[in-house]
Amino acid sequence: MIVNGFARRVLVLTFLAFVSSSHGSILDGLRHYLGGNFYVNDHGAKCDGQTDDSEVNDEDETCVVTEKEPSPSPDRNGLQAQLFDVVLTWKHFCFVWQVILKTWNLACSSDMPSGVVLSYGTYMAGPLKFEGPCKSGITLHLEGTLKAAPSSLDYLQSQESWVSFSNIDRLTVTGGGTLDGEGERAWKELDCADTGACLSLPMNIQFTNVTNAFVRNITSVDSKMFHINLLNCENMTFDQILINSPLTILNTDGIHVARSKGINITNADIKTGNNCVSIDIDSQQIIAEKVTCALGKGINAGGLGRFEDEGSVVGVTVRNCTMNNTTGGVAVTSWPDSSGAGFAMDIRFEDIIMNNVTTPILIDQEYCPYDHCAAKVRNKVLSRFKISSVVFKNIRGTSASKVAVKLDCSSIMPCQDVKLEDIDLKYNSKDGSAVSEIANVKPAVHGKMLLRVGHRPRFSRSRLL
Repeated sequence: MIVNGFARRVLVLTFLAFVSSSHGSILDGLRHYLGGNFYVNDHGAKCDGQTDDSEVNDEDETCVVTEKEPSPSPDRNGLQAQLFDVVLTWKHFCFVWQVILKTWNLACSSDMPSGVVLSYGTYMAGPLKFEGPCKSGITLHLEGTLKAAPSSLDYLQSQESWVSFSNIDRLTVTGGGTLDGEGERAWKELDCADTGACLSLPMNIQFTNVTNAFVRNITSVDSKMFHINLLNCENMTFDQILINSPLTILNTDGIHVARSKGINITNADIKTGNNCVSIDIDSQQIIAEKVTCALGKGINAGGLGRFEDEGSVVGVTVRNCTMNNTTGGVAVTSWPDSSGAGFAMDIRFEDIIMNNVTTPILIDQEYCPYDHCAAKVRNKVLSRFKISSVVFKNIRGTSASKVAVKLDCSSIMPCQDVKLEDIDLKYNSKDGSAVSEIANVKPAVHGKMLLRVGHRPRFSRSRLL
């Protein structure tokens, strides 16, 4: 039976008493069932740029509100979604995290696909924890800029993330807006660039146990640590993502994937002080394509084998990507003294452009950042993490160092089934041609790359033609 808009409103009015008692007000109850705008001043937010919203009175109504006509919006599956709008005109920053989360909870409890809209403007908020499960599909539509509220270092170091999504199915995050982690103050106080002591700061965006999700047209800047982190997620797509952090700040990975499956990253532009995309433990079927990395360390399936029972990485495809002035290009890495329980296999890097990249192609089984295991490396404690079925194909451009290809595998667990095909890398200097260094692996070589045995201990060395 099809019920028109007027008839539906009449129908809902018959349940008005129930709605009022269940949702706190008649107005919010109607929005819960009919969709439409949820106004920040209904919930007591102040817009004076000074008031912490956790302390405001529910009766305060000082935000400037611009009303939008509620309208159905098709979701990814063509269903009609109802929008619960946080619609504001701002003269100052506004501390709004309680208001945003109240609005989220209303949308999450709706029986229809629903959305929370943060319109154009600048919002300031403390930790935002968007939690499910929700009754139907849900969208966070961020049009404006969301800034992290100032906090003490002790408090920051107690928080894993600033904005988090957990236990949600059919999530969409979109809108063209920006999440600004306001990392500069924390970086300066901890002297991150020189000490590397920023490993316990919050990430900008955390997804945990999120499934069937779509994140599109979102910008993340100045995250205090990772920009986007995925843990135990499945079937997620990231499209048109912009990420920016200073080169000097360590561990600001762009998109970090762990214990996740079926993750697609496309049309991303990432500038960070660490890995552009990092694929970590127990992850399968990961695709990164049309990603441009600048500064930082490129795309890495790695940092693997550090802990026992961390699982394996299987089915990674990186294609049609560009690296600009990065220290790394594409890589597979594992820690020394790894447990031996895990493996990485079926990894493919194809159609990659390198522009002045320090190490364009890398397999490194002595991976040890920030001297976390320097003694083990010095004492030649070797990796037992198994790496196999890795393809590097059609990789071209310029190398900032003479060693453009380095395959440094473990002598007790040599890499297997590694292929180099159509590798065209030129040393970006007049000091001779680019070379490769190969240890404990016999790669199958095709196309423009010619291997010749060199004289350096542990390595065979070749000239790249």
